[in-house]
Amino acid sequence: MNELSIQDINMKSFEVFTHQEKMKDLFQLRLPRYSRGDLVIKKCTLEIYRNKTLSKNPLKYKCPMEIAYRLEVIDLSGRPYGIQELYAKAYHPGQSLVEFKKIRDGVLSHPQIGGFVVHLSDLDMIVWSFPNDPVLSNLSELLSSKEIKKYYPYGNFPSGFDEPGDIIEVTKNIVNYRAERRCLIRYSLKWGNLADPKTFTVFGKMFRGEQGKEISRRMQILSAIFNESPDRFLVARPLGYDDRINTVWQEALEGDPLVAVIDYTNYKHFMETVSKGIGHFHNCTLDSPDKISTIDRLREVKKKATVLSHTFPQFKEIFLSIVDNLERNISHLSPIENKIIHADFSIHQLLACGDEVAFFDYDEFAIGDPCQDLVKFIVDLYLRGFDLNLVKLMVASFFSTYQQQIGWKVPLDRFAWQIQAQCIIEAYIIYTRQEPELKKKLATIVQISQMKWNPIDRLTAVRFV
Repeated sequence: MNELSIQDINMKSFEVFTHQEKMKDLFQLRLPRYSRGDLVIKKCTLEIYRNKTLSKNPLKYKCPMEIAYRLEVIDLSGRPYGIQELYAKAYHPGQSLVEFKKIRDGVLSHPQIGGFVVHLSDLDMIVWSFPNDPVLSNLSELLSSKEIKKYYPYGNFPSGFDEPGDIIEVTKNIVNYRAERRCLIRYSLKWGNLADPKTFTVFGKMFRGEQGKEISRRMQILSAIFNESPDRFLVARPLGYDDRINTVWQEALEGDPLVAVIDYTNYKHFMETVSKGIGHFHNCTLDSPDKISTIDRLREVKKKATVLSHTFPQFKEIFLSIVDNLERNISHLSPIENKIIHADFSIHQLLACGDEVAFFDYDEFAIGDPCQDLVKFIVDLYLRGFDLNLVKLMVASFFSTYQQQIGWKVPLDRFAWQIQAQCIIEAYIIYTRQEPELKKKLATIVQISQMKWNPIDRLTAVRFV
């Protein structure tokens, strides 16, 4: 077993915390329950992390690194025992003890495996075991089949489903969790007659602070807007917001992930549907307090390119050349009217419901350049493992239908600028999630960033340079 010594940790390099094998050994030795020897961590996967150690002034950040891990645990016979999510915060020397003393025992909950929260003082690290979270203090209530019953929005449930006593069984599934930010849970509720129960499925999404209140408002407005238009996305019925637990409720829709359904036989229909939907969204009257300018995008790209260039020196030249190109051209871009944008628009956000497409995730809406949504969607298509010829066909159908839908011309210089910016951002996302075949995906992104987009052929003619 590889020992992780204090000599591995210093202010110049927190990278050891992203070394999955070393962290697996560390957790096995140091975390309660695992250190007893009757359970074995088979695999430690780094899910996402936030790294501020390469910023110009890392000392201004109290916690320069935050990391999420997923542990696959087996017993001594090799049988699966369970999955445990961990969230770790690495501090500057001496700061972790100060932060650890602030944690109140009364808000902690029993995790599936191990202790509530552990202070590794020699590493200046605090490790939280899910559902314990530094910010989402009510998370355990959402995960308790008993406690959650008092929070369901019964006023918007089917007729006859009026109170906790109507529930026969609760089945829950954690769909997405981002420590200190949000948690999305799917609840399948059996209710009514015990001999012939009905099933009603809802989603509950907890946010930090009052962000959920704004998300709920967006859902209500979009539901009304899209339900009145033939060129629309489906929007699941909003069920309300509960400020006691900072949670938004929404009825589930039946369907399959679009990414798993689309192929050569149906891509044209689905891409036209998606482009009409996002075009209608861009032209709708919804507002947002958040703004994203091209200057904001450039600032974000420069920070991420600095980290990528440090971590992957083989790509340093191309990453820095992209930044240089973005800086040189930003003041010469064709003008465009800012619109409401999704700001995280990709195929994995969409659900195929028969011939229609449902639209999810309302968290990142902002006022900005609509080209940002287009390039996010297109770059994502190239990274999803589709056949390259199918991607070209999907891109052509999506872009040409969007152009016809919106009533104004997409400036191709701005489109190309946003493509390159998005490539740096996607590279950084892949890096922080430590995705499989990371370097291969980075090489693909480098290729995408150098594509020549041919407007005459509506983006079908592309070549790598």
